[in-house]
Amino acid sequence: MNNVKGILIDYGGTIDTGGNHWFAVFRAIYPALYIVIEEAILREAYIYAEQQLELDSASINPDDTFKDILRRKVDYQFDYLKKKKKLPMLKKDKAALVEAAYVFARGNAQDSAQVLRKLAKQYPLVLVSNFYGNLQAVLNDFGIADCFQTIIESASVGIRKPSPEIFRLGIHHLGLQPAEVAIVGDSHKNDIAPGQLLGCKTIWLKGQGWAAEETDNPAHTADRIINKIAELLEVLK
Repeated sequence: MNNVKGILIDYGGTIDTGGNHWFAVFRAIYPALYIVIEEAILREAYIYAEQQLELDSASINPDDTFKDILRRKVDYQFDYLKKKKKLPMLKKDKAALVEAAYVFARGNAQDSAQVLRKLAKQYPLVLVSNFYGNLQAVLNDFGIADCFQTIIESASVGIRKPSPEIFRLGIHHLGLQPAEVAIVGDSHKNDIAPGQLLGCKTIWLKGQGWAAEETDNPAHTADRIINKIAELLEVLK
């Protein structure tokens, strides 16, 4: 990691889940609350919810917190599961699922903030994320907005990962050459691969991915692979 002068870091799956895809988080929370769903059906419900939320993104308020987003995601997941007759519609289950996911994300975000604040003393940090237009409110709610110089959010700039162009905006903001920038993220496809195309240093926070091929493919490499965000302090010291 020689010559790194600035950092572009992903949000969802990196800062808020410790490197795990959000599907993996829901896959763990459902049975923990005694809601038993076949993994294949839950995966379908997750995809449906993400697609519906993207279609309905214009109705998301910039002041919505992550709990507001989670309520909508869980509503959509339950809608799908109801259509498939795989889930009894219990309001208490919805509320418990939302609360468990929110507490999990908030705890991870605040743990990550301890690392990010230390890094911010040495490097400018820019957040680069596919999100819905309310990421500033999410960061404010979690108390971590002060960790970043700026936020580059797909809904605001009209570019989504894995396009390298969204990262190019971050590099431009830093005023650095690509080789002087480290990109940190949990997804090889969305973070590491575009970073490599741009000539940036890449650090892969490798947790439970969307599918086995995302994390287990031997062709998927990065300059450094870490298992916990705290390892950034050692990698970038």
